Amino acid sequence: GSIKAVQRAIVLARGYRQSSADRPDCRAVDPDNRLLWRFRRGRLDLEAMRDTLLAVSGRLDRRMGGRSVDVAGDAENRRRTVYGLVDRQSLPASFRAFDFASPDVSVDRRPFTTVPQQALFGMNAPFVVAQAKALAARPEIQAAGSPALQVRALYRLVLARPAEPGEVAAGLNFLAAVPDQATQLSPLEQFAQVLLLTNELMFVD
Repeated sequence: GSIKAVQRAIVLARGYRQSSADRPDCRAVDPDNRLLWRFRRGRLDLEAMRDTLLAVSGRLDRRMGGRSVDVAGDAENRRRTVYGLVDRQSLPASFRAFDFASPDVSVDRRPFTTVPQQALFGMNAPFVVAQAKALAARPEIQAAGSPALQVRALYRLVLARPAEPGEVAAGLNFLAAVPDQATQLSPLEQFAQVLLLTNELMFVD
């Protein structure tokens, strides 16, 4: 009769704690993963994605409770997405692009689509641009000193792992190749935006 007990049993189960890494021996026996020998890799939903970008950039407002706020129309809003205002008559385009559930009906699960609007949001949305700027301005990045150390610091902050030598080299090539006045972002901010949009951050393994 305890929901907490059921949740605890689920999250402590071996099947729940599997990673998405492939295991050839298991695949040979169970290619459809019916026995849950690996985690089914999945993309973050809208709320988790937005909160992740805010957290990585160091701007997430972790206050609990309060009134709903406009998280879609205000790029500078730092509140968690769970506090976002949902207007049933006018659902924001960014919500629709990322498969937000219809507020008019009961929905047991959301579809997961891959459409061009999602990539365009990542490249052009003022919210993502603001997070890239904030990420590049974090003290850990600014105090790193050399570009190579800045690239390594970005990998640690965004992907929570050390950068591999090839990734550092690719990052340095990127910083050297981007003109300083190409966009509203500096080369370092553009590289920060690139990392924010990687599948490694946007998907749960």
